[in-house]
Amino acid sequence: MTDFSQFFQQIGNAVDQLVGKDTTVSIVTIAAISAMGTGLIVAVLGARLWRFTLTAAFILIGAGVGAQVASSFNWMPLAGMAIGAAGIGMIAFKLYRIWVGIAAAAFFAVAAGSAVGYHDMVPQLRQFGPPPAVSPNLTAGSANVADNDDERMAMAKRWWSQQGPALDNWAQGFWAQATSQNQNVKRNFTISAAAAGIFGLILGIFSVRFTSVVITTVTGTVLLVGGASALVKAWKPEMFDNAFQHPNVIGTALGVFLLASFVLQMLLTRSDKPAKSAPEASG
Repeated sequence: MTDFSQFFQQIGNAVDQLVGKDTTVSIVTIAAISAMGTGLIVAVLGARLWRFTLTAAFILIGAGVGAQVASSFNWMPLAGMAIGAAGIGMIAFKLYRIWVGIAAAAFFAVAAGSAVGYHDMVPQLRQFGPPPAVSPNLTAGSANVADNDDERMAMAKRWWSQQGPALDNWAQGFWAQATSQNQNVKRNFTISAAAAGIFGLILGIFSVRFTSVVITTVTGTVLLVGGASALVKAWKPEMFDNAFQHPNVIGTALGVFLLASFVLQMLLTRSDKPAKSAPEASG
């Protein structure tokens, strides 16, 4: 996979030249810290806050829809916002199981499709070879960074007009070869994603707590680990490279965090209702 690493390095060099190395590091740092913070909250409190967050999001959507409807009928916008927020928010709150089922269907479908795609496509990707070399010369031989946003946008468009067709041809050629060598690629992907989606829908509707914990545990962990990896890669690339020489350690740490997040969220989402006491025997 060395050639692929070189390809992504070329992309990184092009971005550095477009916006500047310091700016790239700053953007990556802000995005990485934001992802880590969001991931930690999701991994610890995601399942407990999911219903509240979902309902709040639908309340905002309802307020926006209500305001638009009220304006179109020359009504008071505030009244339309209140009615829309209350109505759609109540629907979202009452249909929480359905939304969890839909989210679980999407989650499991993406996971299954990704796993099958990785199994079927990566060997052929190694055989087909990496994308064509990407030239980082955004400024036609000059290494100077553009001075304003309009100039940067023009440089990016010019660069894509030169590099885009070659990358598109590579993608089409790879897909044609992959599907010709393995006629079952599309079928396997479709069947696995559909079956996993149906399973997720049923699981989400009938086991809301467990499904919410699983989804938020995995999502939070991915955000946290991805953000930490990007941060280390930006500031300590040698440490990042050394870490991947110890996959067992990384796998163990990841597994421990996933288990801890799952157990903690299961404890935090326990029902607070007291157990019903047995009826007293009549004297």
